[in-house]
Amino acid sequence: MAKVLLVDDDLIYLDELSAALRSLDHGVTTATSMDEAKACLAATPPEIIICDTIMAGGGALSLLHDVRASGSEIPFVVITGRPEIATSPLFQKGMKEANAKIEKSASLFEIDQLIRTLLKS
Repeated sequence: MAKVLLVDDDLIYLDELSAALRSLDHGVTTATSMDEAKACLAATPPEIIICDTIMAGGGALSLLHDVRASGSEIPFVVITGRPEIATSPLFQKGMKEANAKIEKSASLFEIDQLIRTLLKS
């Protein structure tokens, strides 16, 4: 299955989603900050990145910019748990370099299908 880098500073969500993805046989590496995420990317490049929109020290937009600036085309999924962000123009129409944008309320099935779809393309 997929090697996923999951980046989020919400430790409960991070633990729950990483455990759920592992139950589907995905390999999951977690990071709770941009510094950790960058270290993970350097150590073991993932096949896909799922990153929270807003985090202390930089969120999805910062990491997405760094990943694309390095020339990497790793599929990148931006995720948010904040309804006001999910309906904002920045989230819906911005971040064009992201392969997908989803809400944290998405089901495990939806997230798994998204991972599989992005890795096939």
